[in-house]
Amino acid sequence: MDMRTVSYQELIGRQQAAGFVGREGPLAQFQANLAVPVGDPARRLVFFIHGDGGVGKTSLMMQMREIAAEHGSLTAYLDESVFGVPDAMHVIAVELARQGEPMKRFTRLFDTYRKRRHEVETDRDAPPEAAVFLTSTAVRVGLHAARAVPGVGGLTDAVDAASLAEQADRFRKFLGTKFRSHQDVAMLLSPAQALTPVFVEELAAIGGRRAFGLFLDTYERTGPILDDWLIALLAGRYGPLPPNLVVTIAGRSSMDTERWAPYLVTVADTPLAPFTEVEARQFLAKQQITDQRIVEVMLAVSGRLPLLLATLAKNHPQDPAQIGDPSGDAVERFLKWETDQQRRVLAVAAALPRSVNEDTLAVLASDGADCTELFAWLRAQPFVTYQAGRCHYHEVVRATMIRLARGQSPTRWRQQHRSLADQHQAWRREIGEQDAWSGIVQAGSESDAVRGQWAQMLTQAGTDADAATVRDWGERLESALLTVDAEVAFFNLLAGSTVLPAAARAEALRCRARAHRNLGRYDEALADFNRAIELNPDRARVIADRGETYQALRRFDEALADFARAIELDPDRDWVIADRGETYRLAGRFDEALADFARALELDPDDGWAIAHRGQTYQALRRYDEALADFNRAIELDPDQDWYQYLCALTHLARGETAAAATRLAQAVELVQASLTRSSNLDADEINIITYRAAQNDPEASRLLTELLAKGPNTWLICECLDDLRDLAAAVDSALVAELVTRLESHLVGHQALLVREDPESTA
Repeated sequence: MDMRTVSYQELIGRQQAAGFVGREGPLAQFQANLAVPVGDPARRLVFFIHGDGGVGKTSLMMQMREIAAEHGSLTAYLDESVFGVPDAMHVIAVELARQGEPMKRFTRLFDTYRKRRHEVETDRDAPPEAAVFLTSTAVRVGLHAARAVPGVGGLTDAVDAASLAEQADRFRKFLGTKFRSHQDVAMLLSPAQALTPVFVEELAAIGGRRAFGLFLDTYERTGPILDDWLIALLAGRYGPLPPNLVVTIAGRSSMDTERWAPYLVTVADTPLAPFTEVEARQFLAKQQITDQRIVEVMLAVSGRLPLLLATLAKNHPQDPAQIGDPSGDAVERFLKWETDQQRRVLAVAAALPRSVNEDTLAVLASDGADCTELFAWLRAQPFVTYQAGRCHYHEVVRATMIRLARGQSPTRWRQQHRSLADQHQAWRREIGEQDAWSGIVQAGSESDAVRGQWAQMLTQAGTDADAATVRDWGERLESALLTVDAEVAFFNLLAGSTVLPAAARAEALRCRARAHRNLGRYDEALADFNRAIELNPDRARVIADRGETYQALRRFDEALADFARAIELDPDRDWVIADRGETYRLAGRFDEALADFARALELDPDDGWAIAHRGQTYQALRRYDEALADFNRAIELDPDQDWYQYLCALTHLARGETAAAATRLAQAVELVQASLTRSSNLDADEINIITYRAAQNDPEASRLLTELLAKGPNTWLICECLDDLRDLAAAVDSALVAELVTRLESHLVGHQALLVREDPESTA
């Protein structure tokens, strides 16, 4: 073994895996497959491991991963901690980088996506550590919901019935008002579509140098999220995968043969059952357990389940009486030979959280306990997996211990949960106090990953508490998060609740109002904002949110009144001041706009959005030097924004600097064309191309517009293009631009007439 290429953690993993024997058939098949030449029909491209909990799926997968690494393959491992396709690709990229193969282009693109997603999810006003707050208070939320079982039934009743296509178009409209870059809009609308082509391209390049093994564990949980994407990868929808790729999947259920029908000839199906008697006896023999009396009792007690058999064999019993009655308590099987009462009690208590680190263990341990020593002991147990500083119980063991703890002493069980909740509350106290229901509501405004973590936590809380209604609620939330309109579905589940206190109900209304506004449902948004303000009339954030809605409706006086009230309540909220500045700009009150932008930038000098909009204000005032300075500063902060380059070009055109304008327009076109190569949302990027070509007075813009209209893009995109061209017409005297504006206006009139014939109420 080369000591220069092995880490301490790998040595630990190998020692933990050393006790895993049996499964020689699947291991031999996997190893032999790696030697089969690429392109040989006998080579299996997918291994699918399936079987009940405790049969050793993860252990087998880890052995396979080690074999692949020893064969020279790069490897990456995913489990249920992944909550979306972008996160899955990011985890793979991180693991490849650790093995000396960074995916630089994908990582840059993913970082941009994560930044833009954060801007949407927080809308520039959520607490800076909101995601950490929600994750750390998961236990508290679950317990409060469990106690409220009689009142949560109404949470599952309402389901949004709007079509997915309408929802996608409305969400796209919201993104378009927030981001001028169509590349950003496309990335947020369809992150898998935008990110995967770059990911696959770099993966193929890496595959040209080394083989690659992808290992997907706990597929019963990750499959609903990853299955469509994985099948699309195999179909080549995002580009050619490296031919030396081998995918290994492990889950409780067998493969969906209908969905995987085109690829069944490439699959090595690997069902796992409890050890055969021969395998079980071989396992015990390798543990130097050969006394037939002891072997017979171990086989009966364990049911030949690998996890239980490994636990029983760990302490090498010398007498059958040490093993216990086969009908005895299952937990006793895991801790039979542990004589330290403190360790035994702690092992059961540590099963309460979904994962445990040394700090969490200290909350559960008795006063004066050596938590470092106890944590080291817990890590060494055969039913525990150690990853990233945290111990995770095998689900079979955890479920058994949870039932034992709840049954032996419900009072102690609740007290331990309260202790955990109180400590988590203390850890996040610097972020701000929220009760459990406020945490539930706030989760809806966070990322898909946080919502997924919260929903899984709630499902687990219902299971642990044996509360069927809570478990059902969590499962419904998990299902809702698989829909396109996940945020609205989430708040529809909360909207009918009668158990939320006033503050949490106001927050629920605010979040639902924002979701309505993002989808273009302005009347519903205003109604919810009004109700939220009635419940909490002095909350600046809600008032400012309503102001943004009025701004989108061009009801500037009402928007300015709301922003003024919000600033009065919270004078240092920079984004509210910047939004009021933008309202002044749209209303043509440029001096007041500049004053607000200046104040906002005193509070946050690197707010590219405020800088760019101040530049537009200078542009309207024909203060071109100042406008260019602002646009260039915005480009420094965000070099990938093609729209900033276009704004610079317009300013140069206004000054008669055609050469400089042409350079800027070329840069804008280059940026937007780069996004066209990796985005499925082509219409939005093509609209920018048309605008930029028109600014160059290029007749190509007319041909591109003809092609775009022939494809029938949605009405909102056409309106966006028309607004942009009208702004351009005001800045330059161009017959081509005037012609394009006339064509788009005629197109919209004809489209509206068609809508009226189909649905007379659609004119709204």
